[in-house]
Amino acid sequence: MSGKSILQCFLVALVVSMLMPALMVTPAQASDGPTNWAIVISGGANYWNNHARYWNDLSEMYEILTVTYGYDEDNVFVLYADGNPPEADPDIIPDATQDPLPVPDSGNCWDAAIDTHAYYPTDIIDYAATSANIDTVTDLIAASSHCGDTLFVFTTDHGGSGGTLNLWDESISAATFASHMNDITKYSWRAFEMEQCFSGEMIPDLSGPNTAIATAAGDTTSCGAGSSLFYYDPFVYYFNAALKGEFPSPAGGGTVDPSSWSNSDVTTADADGDGKVSFVEAYNYAYPLSTCDEDEQYDDNGDGVSQETGPMPAGGDGPLGALIFLGETFNQPPVADAGPDQTVERTSTAGAQVTLDGSGSYDCDNGPQPLSYSWTWAGGGSASGVNPTVVMPMGTTTVTLEVSDGELTDTDTVAITLQDTTPPVVTVEFPTANLSAQDGITLKASASDLSGVAALYFYIREPDGPQGKIIGPDFEDLLATLNLGTGKWEYTFDTLKLLDGNYVVLAKGVDNYSNEGWSAAMPFSIRNWAVIELLPSTPDSKAGRTMPVKFALRVAASVDPAQPFVYNDDLTIKIFATGNPGNILQTSTFGSGSRDYRIADNSHYITNFQTSKVPMHYTVEIWRTSKNFMVGSFTFKTVK
Repeated sequence: MSGKSILQCFLVALVVSMLMPALMVTPAQASDGPTNWAIVISGGANYWNNHARYWNDLSEMYEILTVTYGYDEDNVFVLYADGNPPEADPDIIPDATQDPLPVPDSGNCWDAAIDTHAYYPTDIIDYAATSANIDTVTDLIAASSHCGDTLFVFTTDHGGSGGTLNLWDESISAATFASHMNDITKYSWRAFEMEQCFSGEMIPDLSGPNTAIATAAGDTTSCGAGSSLFYYDPFVYYFNAALKGEFPSPAGGGTVDPSSWSNSDVTTADADGDGKVSFVEAYNYAYPLSTCDEDEQYDDNGDGVSQETGPMPAGGDGPLGALIFLGETFNQPPVADAGPDQTVERTSTAGAQVTLDGSGSYDCDNGPQPLSYSWTWAGGGSASGVNPTVVMPMGTTTVTLEVSDGELTDTDTVAITLQDTTPPVVTVEFPTANLSAQDGITLKASASDLSGVAALYFYIREPDGPQGKIIGPDFEDLLATLNLGTGKWEYTFDTLKLLDGNYVVLAKGVDNYSNEGWSAAMPFSIRNWAVIELLPSTPDSKAGRTMPVKFALRVAASVDPAQPFVYNDDLTIKIFATGNPGNILQTSTFGSGSRDYRIADNSHYITNFQTSKVPMHYTVEIWRTSKNFMVGSFTFKTVK
């Protein structure tokens, strides 16, 4: 707080002052339980602006923390002036109204000899009050803190317009101050008690979750002690008295009782009579007793909008502060983590087994009870434990995980998607491998799939690779019918639609999720033609003659008793000695040459063959040239 006249808020003065090197203090490592951290700051600005009452404010706060509430001294960081205890230059008259003000050769506080309470220890300072040292302290705490810890921050001194806080030979903006404080992210609560002018301007930057802020002034108002000889600043005088349960007792006995201050019965600060004073109770006790027309502000709901004066609760502020007691943490809610969304392949008709994963959930303050895990989903499904294995149905199921520490809970959801990308298993069962088929045949296939087979199609193709070569649309996508009696898929196919030759049949099953599964290609042949010999009337022909070789191709009588003639100009006729099949004596194709074959009267095929002078047996083979398929064969012999 600034004093009267030109010292109000802060005074820029000519000062020669060397900063004491920062005393490096390593914080005590937090134990398994919560740690109570505190930062106590009084900058003073410079020799002629630093007041003894700031030291008294700071020292009283330190005593409250370490003695009244048992804070570990290693976890309370004191940043004061230039890092030295308050001391006046003995060669300068302690009068801040001098004009011009003398330049001190030593010391850091002009009225230290007048107003400083000697009974406060002077070995409590850890650092000079600089922005760099504030950063150092917050980094130290951030490195050692846990989420169940507490953080209490006390500031006194001058403040400037815009919410700046005077340090030693420098000032720090509200935004920078908040940035340092926000480096500490693990705490159950943090509380700021701020005495400086314009301290209300700090609230928007500091406000946040589990944060309570009480300031002596508003964002545009200044305030002072009323007299530079007062031992304490009024707002923190009453605020700290409420926390301590008594007023300060300087050397010589009695309490500090300036005539303009009212030492109200401090026991009334415990408004709810629970035997201890909360942060908001201390504020409610202090704000009506503060004597310098201050525009006190309070915020603890994290919205950055403070309430002026009081009492609290008001405007949504107050409930958090009612839970904050120095030296005490409060239970932090656990954090539920239901794990990443999962996509799982179906493994049974019921769905699939899925292992849920709540292992990412945690309770930073480990209590009051070990975490319990409860999983629920639509349809009444439930499970418990960190990693339960459950059966999930097809589709997407949203599973909710609730974790509880026995008092507080948190929830998270995970989407479990069961998909079916597995194609049906399909097998062609008829025709069997290399079967020779005639007339109408019933193609048969079996197909199985967890989601059921919606449809099955047959495909008849020419042999060529794993899935054959497409003949044409008439032999693709032949929709089969499920025989409910046998469980087989069937399709009746007329083999007369294709020329005799080698073929493959495939089947494709489609399940209820549009997955397609193919069978292996099943090779078979169509043999609807019969070779009918039309040789000369004598069974034996004279050797050495050129003789006509005649035959007819007709549909087999078993297929069509009328045996209609088959016309085909894509044949190859091979003739060889029966005993020497590797030596083809004549090859005839369709044409008009003497060795070509002709089709006479659409009734028979004929070619001329020069026989050997040596009697022998001959074999005639008829092939479909382009398909390399032998239609049939017959033999004849010659004699002398």
